[in-house]
Amino acid sequence: MAGSEAEENAIRLVPSLLWIFFIPGLGQYMMGPIQGYCGNVMSKCVFCEIAEGRLEPDAKVYENESVIAFFDRGAIAPYHTLVVPKRHSTNIFDIHEDDLIAVTRAIKHICLMYKERLGFADIQIVSSNGKEAQQDAFHTHFHIVPRHKGDGQDIAWTSDPTLSAKNEEFLARLNGT
Repeated sequence: MAGSEAEENAIRLVPSLLWIFFIPGLGQYMMGPIQGYCGNVMSKCVFCEIAEGRLEPDAKVYENESVIAFFDRGAIAPYHTLVVPKRHSTNIFDIHEDDLIAVTRAIKHICLMYKERLGFADIQIVSSNGKEAQQDAFHTHFHIVPRHKGDGQDIAWTSDPTLSAKNEEFLARLNGT
């Protein structure tokens, strides 16, 4: 039955149930179904495969013992870079603090490198955490996106003018009072 809940769930799971590898002669990635484990999840994680050296990113920008950074194959701008902790975590809620510190240091290092070597003065750093926040790869990662006037990549948030009047209420709820 088309559109059933099972089909919708299967479609949502597809990204985490695929293997991906690059075929240099064809200049493209190939994908297929896989089985196995990554961290606490029941499927292979492409970022873990890259971090463990089983998959090679197109262009590695930076690497140390805890972090790997490479150009995003779905780039929205030149030098669009993904910064990924080597140890698997799903998002900001379960990343080890040491890994978050290492990723943050790597982000700063890469951003300074882009500024000093390439003259980028404007850089956007983005990390989506959770499905409803538009996370689509469930291994913690951050995007470094160099920006310039007229690049057409503006994030358009719609502000809610009623929210600031509720700040005291929000703080009370946050503090449990």
